[in-house]
Amino acid sequence: MSKETQVATKPESTPQKVERTKNRTVFAPAVDIVEREDALLLEADVPGATEANTEITLENGVLTIRAETAKDVHTEGTPWMREYVAGDFERSFTISDEIDQEKIEARVRDGVLSVLLPKSAPARPQKIKVHAG
Repeated sequence: MSKETQVATKPESTPQKVERTKNRTVFAPAVDIVEREDALLLEADVPGATEANTEITLENGVLTIRAETAKDVHTEGTPWMREYVAGDFERSFTISDEIDQEKIEARVRDGVLSVLLPKSAPARPQKIKVHAG
């Protein structure tokens, strides 16, 4: 996590194949990761996600975000054309030791999941005071 970090964009894709018990589409949400002086901020697009249907787990250094969304947005009428596909969201990230795993925070609002990943004290930039004499 240096100032020389390159920003990478990832093409849209779905998570790697895993065995699922539900026959439902799963999307890999678009994510931005921004480095701040004291933390990384991960923001994921998860339209339809709420606090109740969003789950974040951290296991063996892997942070996984999951959100189950409504089954269908149209409950009345007969569709003439459909481009919207209802589905769930899932994506995983490897978290380094430079992140203080005990202080990770998350919130979801207006279809955006924000996960704050605070840097541990040794990973934060420090200014060393120089004394005379």
